[in-house]
Amino acid sequence: MPEICQDIDFNQAGAELKKECGVQTRNYRAYKNIPEHRNLLLPKGAKIVRKGKEMELRLQNTLPVDLPPDLEGKLLFDEKLRRTFIKTKMDYCEFFPDNSSERLRILKLDIPLDIGGERSVCYTVESGPTTVQRNAGYAGRLEPLECSDFLRLKAVSAAGENRKSDDKQPISGSGEPPLQEVGKPGAGKGSGP
Repeated sequence: MPEICQDIDFNQAGAELKKECGVQTRNYRAYKNIPEHRNLLLPKGAKIVRKGKEMELRLQNTLPVDLPPDLEGKLLFDEKLRRTFIKTKMDYCEFFPDNSSERLRILKLDIPLDIGGERSVCYTVESGPTTVQRNAGYAGRLEPLECSDFLRLKAVSAAGENRKSDDKQPISGSGEPPLQEVGKPGAGKGSGP
């Protein structure tokens, strides 16, 4: 630099002096650190990420899935809220449907909104990886599900559990003691009052 250009604050200097001294502006912009995610309380490690105008849900060991577009503007993203958890509630159900060899896993998230109220989103969780997939690395997939279907499937699951517990109870009059009586003295087949 020429001596005349020494000890000059080029932020305050005019364009002519900058040109004379050979000072140029950079050709790139600085990175703006804008918080673009919010952490969820349940499931652990989950977060909602804003990408432009769209938002997506990210759970551990799954690929990101888009959230419904009607959530836009209802969750706030700023520096103060970035470290606070969104107090979500999760309902998870896993069962084997009738005549199926693969389990069905369904998930419902109740997300409280920053503007007030709550929004529920439901998903089915893809079944686990095969051995080949596990060796190569694997990320599960979430498929959107209507929350009315979630409630219906959960009711089917509960009905299946009730049916299984009914199968464990002996038929009345068969001579077998009830399960609560098994192991007590005097409770045996054919022993009567």
